[in-house]
Amino acid sequence: MKGYIEDEEFGKIYVELRRGMTSVRFSYQSDGNLLMRAPMGVSLADLQRMVEMNREQLRRLPRPESVSFRIGQVI
Repeated sequence: MKGYIEDEEFGKIYVELRRGMTSVRFSYQSDGNLLMRAPMGVSLADLQRMVEMNREQLRRLPRPESVSFRIGQVI
């Protein structure tokens, strides 16, 4: 199941609930949005609590570098 939760600091945090997972994992997607992967059955309140409890660690997560290309640039 996929969805998102809104956060004042991080904006939309995309959520993927997966079968077989036993822990919650956070990472940044290539577009800069935060992604949270969690086990099936976790409630919305639990997800929001996880963000609050780990806010300081989330701020330190490495973010993808933005890369811009110009017309005619050879890649």
